[in-house]
Amino acid sequence: MAAKLGILAGGGSLPARLAQAARGAGREVVVVAFHGHTEPSAVDGLPHLWTRLGAVADVFAFLRREQVADLVFAGPMRRPAFSEIVPDWQATKILAKIGGRALGDDGLLRALSGCLEGEGFRVVGIHDILGELLAPEGALGAVAPDGVALADIGRGIEVASALGLLDVGQAAVVQQGLVLGVEGIEGTDGLIARCGALSRAGLGGVLVKLKKPQQDRRLDLPTIGVTTVEQAAKAGLRGIAIEAGGALVMDREETVATADRLGLFVVGVSADSAVAPPPEGGVTPKPPEGGARSKPPEGGALSASHPVRGDGASKPLTLFLIAGEPSGDVLGARLMAALKVRADRPVRFVGIGGPQMMVEGLEPLFPMADIALMGVFELLPSLPRLIYRFNQTVRAIRECHPDAVVTIDAPGFTFRIGRRLRSGRHPVRDVPLIHYVAPTVWAWRPERARKIAAFLDHLLVILPFEPPWFEREGLATTFVGHSIIESGADRGDGPAFRARHAIAPSERLIVVLPGSRTTELKYLLPPFEATLARLAGTHPGLVAVVPTVAHLAARVRAAVAGWPLRTLVVEGDREKYDAFAAAEVALAASGTVALELALARLPAVITYRLSRITVALYRRLIKTKFANLVNVMHNRMVVPELLQEDCTPDKLTAAITTLLDNPAARQAQVEALKAVDEWLGAGGPPPSARAADAVWRNMLHNRGEET
Repeated sequence: MAAKLGILAGGGSLPARLAQAARGAGREVVVVAFHGHTEPSAVDGLPHLWTRLGAVADVFAFLRREQVADLVFAGPMRRPAFSEIVPDWQATKILAKIGGRALGDDGLLRALSGCLEGEGFRVVGIHDILGELLAPEGALGAVAPDGVALADIGRGIEVASALGLLDVGQAAVVQQGLVLGVEGIEGTDGLIARCGALSRAGLGGVLVKLKKPQQDRRLDLPTIGVTTVEQAAKAGLRGIAIEAGGALVMDREETVATADRLGLFVVGVSADSAVAPPPEGGVTPKPPEGGARSKPPEGGALSASHPVRGDGASKPLTLFLIAGEPSGDVLGARLMAALKVRADRPVRFVGIGGPQMMVEGLEPLFPMADIALMGVFELLPSLPRLIYRFNQTVRAIRECHPDAVVTIDAPGFTFRIGRRLRSGRHPVRDVPLIHYVAPTVWAWRPERARKIAAFLDHLLVILPFEPPWFEREGLATTFVGHSIIESGADRGDGPAFRARHAIAPSERLIVVLPGSRTTELKYLLPPFEATLARLAGTHPGLVAVVPTVAHLAARVRAAVAGWPLRTLVVEGDREKYDAFAAAEVALAASGTVALELALARLPAVITYRLSRITVALYRRLIKTKFANLVNVMHNRMVVPELLQEDCTPDKLTAAITTLLDNPAARQAQVEALKAVDEWLGAGGPPPSARAADAVWRNMLHNRGEET
């Protein structure tokens, strides 16, 4: 008789599918389910243990009690926040041995696997039980990739392979040789949605999804299914390439049939085939040397990373970029991609950035994480390293002497770099200093405009009313638009959301957004719960949808479990934007999400709460009348704001009730929101393209060339 199988269950339907197959083969099965990760259906009818990450002693005791011999990891496990792990004594010993580096995408699973084997269990792979799920090589359906798609697949393979080495993600989207995006913490669904908003005219892009080079195939393999194909089609992609023998295709017949119906290809490829056949008349993507930018192949033609417009006789340019946090990494990557389109010659990118900028060809000076620090207690122990990295950056710019320096947000680090370059015994005066994302001088500390004008040459701003604040100080300023318009917030699919979550057309939806920080959850979840309790009593059939981020999902699910109405917790931009399209109103924490709601034309009530001391300090400094940028731009209360002492269940209930019960009130807000798109830069080139144009003009002007 086959050994008893224990399933360590992540998310999705794979654990249940695996259990069914194993039982069909005559094996006894038990399940270890993790709060916040495992679907409840995975344990139906099976001996199981519900536990949390970090409760290793309980897992061992359960497995021994059930006399389990073989173990299999099944389903995705999102990156946990350290606060979610709460290690017991056994887990503490493991963490002390392996260190914090194991808390990556799959590092924790690898560490747990080694520990399990050390305890006498045998870890097996999904493919050992459901081998038919592995993708074969070649086209799976009736549609096959053409030459252009094959070139994009080749580029995608080299990018996804490099990304995997960083233990960041497993997928990339490439269109016509340009990398539209790489997978981060939002997962493949979020990547596809994001890239749909970035797609260019012409032939659509390709999703490439590979196993990480160092990944233990027993623990986690990339997976696609019907939903992946549908989302790819909606985003305008032409097809999906997955690693043959290294990726799983769920419900293969239905997945392939869906792809054929939608005109997409699904193809199994070798991870070693990084250079795909070129399209007729095109160029062959070349793998980057040493993980850096792509270099020209023989004969003078450039790779897809550096498309040429013109005879290529002009000297290549060098751009030094500095991003100090993940949001800056996204802006930097988009800027680099747009510059490749705008430039008429190769551009070398060097500096500081994250994985997305590195995928676009950045030659990193050092890891961005070395300067991505916040808070006094985190900053003080790292001060010597920060000082060293600061001096290293200044020295590198002076030695490199680039055609321009672009700093992105992170003013605590980037503005100090600018001031140092312009001062001292050896000031750098012949290199343009350009900053992307202005400090909010219109809200507080307006004197900062004068200070940064003393060392910057050009400022790229994201809000339409910002230029005068800096131009009056003599600083050249360009409004490029807010990157939120490239997010896809205005392209949600409400009917699809209702169908996915079995929400009847007669049921009314309210989107509830309590924020993306733990302090926001602490202050806002209690009044939100009390508000929804009141609304549930007056609006039968009301359904709440709570979009959240991965590292807070478990905490949010636990908090809303007792809410007195049906409540769905969803993750990822696609789910959030589809929820916007399906809902009638929203109750949201003040922040960037208010702009997303405006783009989606979803009437909302905005609120916020902080500690009394913090609020007292802010009120002494803040000069603007409104918290919500929509109201700031209108200079009147378009979207109700209930802040601090006004953030009470009674007032929130009254404001939401007005929007639910008064169609005229909803429509009035929607009409006012229509102006936001244009204010943020919609209707023309995307913000990244406008930013690239401004940077390119500065670089050429510095060389004495005309644009």
